[in-house]
Formats: sequence, structure tokens, C-alpha cells
Amino acid sequence: MPNKRVFKKLTGAKNYRPWSQWDEGDYVMGKLIEKIEEDRYGKPNYVLELEEGHFGNKEAAKKLVIGKDFVLNSATLLDNVMEKVEIGSVVRVEYLGREIMTKGAYKGKEAINLDIGVADADEDSAYMKKIDEDSDDL
Repeated sequence: MPNKRVFKKLTGAKNYRPWSQWDEGDYVMGKLIEKIEEDRYGKPNYVLELEEGHFGNKEAAKKLVIGKDFVLNSATLLDNVMEKVEIGSVVRVEYLGREIMTKGAYKGKEAINLDIGVADADEDSAYMKKIDEDSDDL
């Protein structure tokens, strides 16, 4: 009789959606399981084990599978917040659209606007702690 083996998942299909295809109000929520330092474009990416999500586009919504990996592509606001987030934390990211930068080196350029929240993985709360770029309380 063959021995029973238990395999730990090391790889699997990852789902992602380019920011250009997100609609206002689309969101994903899940446990942060990996931070990819550099993708093939030299940008960071973030892998969530999906717990919840909503896309207004029906075809995109079909690809949101609870328990599967979902990759968030780099965006300046997301990158700044994710630097402070630990692996295992639950992250919720909602797309709020794009806005024109009003100051700084990129004044006049379009930027992705997101609503980002984070909670401890063992925290069983529907409410997420809002994180802003200057927060030191992570």
C-alpha cells in the first residue's frame, strides 16, 4: 500500500487585473502572503490569498476565486503603504479611480487613487484599520 503524502502548496495560478481595467468601487481583500521585490518591469507586486472581492465587470468577477492567489500590481500609493505591512496581515484595497497630481515632481500627471486598509490576520473584524502614508502605528 503506497504511503499517503501531504503536499504543501508552493505554486499555483495567480490572478491579477491591470489597474487600467479596474472600475471605481472594485476591491479585493485577503491575507498578504508574498511581496515580490521586482517583477519583470522592476516594480514590486503583492500576492494576496483572496478572502473577498468585487469587480463590477462580470467577466473579471468570475476570476475572483476565494482562496486563490491574487496579485496587486505596483502603484505608488500602494507601494508606500505596503512597505509597512507585514506578511500575514489582511489587506483590503479599493480602487477609487485616477486623479491629477497637484504638487511634487509629478504635478499634472495622473495617479491611481486607492483606499487601503489593514488588519491582523487573527482579527475577525469586518472593519479595517485605515492606513495613510505617514502612519507609524503598524
